[in-house]
Order: sequence, then C-alpha cells, then structure tokens
Amino acid sequence: MDTDEFWGVMMKRGSTLMRHKAGDKDSAMQIIGYVLESHRQIVLDIQHEMVNEGRKVEDTAAGRFLALLDEYTTVLEDRSASL
Repeated sequence: MDTDEFWGVMMKRGSTLMRHKAGDKDSAMQIIGYVLESHRQIVLDIQHEMVNEGRKVEDTAAGRFLALLDEYTTVLEDRSASL
C-alpha cells in the first residue's frame, strides 16, 4: 500500500500521527498533552476576516452563512405551517 493513500499527504504537510488505543486513558492523555504543549497558534477564518480585513461579523463568511441559514429556516417554517 502506498503511504500517500492514507496519511502520507498529511504527513508531508506537517501533520503528526499518533495512535490512540480505544478505552486507554493514558494514550488519550498523551495526545491531549501533545496538542496542549505544541503551542500552535490557530487562527479561525472569522478571526482573520474581522481582525486583518476589518469586517463586521455579518460581513464574514460565517456571518453570511448564518444569515442564509436563518432565511432557510424561515422558509421551512413557513412551508411546514402551510401543510
């Protein structure tokens, strides 16, 4: 089997592979410890859009998605009420 078929592409891009044994608290704690100690900074898209691009929440991709979801919910409620 080719490694790229499974985790190879991710590993080449800097991912770390760790094995967790189901039900094993120690292996779970090892993984959590690694994540907490890695000190990797994660910037969410919404943070980038608001801080770096100066957008308001409603002008971010997340804000637009929530507006669409709200519209969709309203349409579904209206249709359900008319049944």
